[in-house]
Amino acid sequence: MIAILPCNDLDASERFYNRLGFARPDSERPAPGEPDTHRMLSSAKGGYLHLTDAVEGWLTPGGARISAIT
Repeated sequence: MIAILPCNDLDASERFYNRLGFARPDSERPAPGEPDTHRMLSSAKGGYLHLTDAVEGWLTPGGARISAIT
């Protein structure tokens, strides 16, 4: 299972998860000039985490949104 987290600020989110041991390999970085809207991070312990741009208005500071897939 891989968690995909929508983020308002990908750079800040990536820095946060870097401190928890997750990193993005250089091979996962886009070519210069290409959009960088999805980050695939992994840890040395085998964990995976994907960060993606949130749809505008979907995430609000201090709020939570939980959706069930049925």
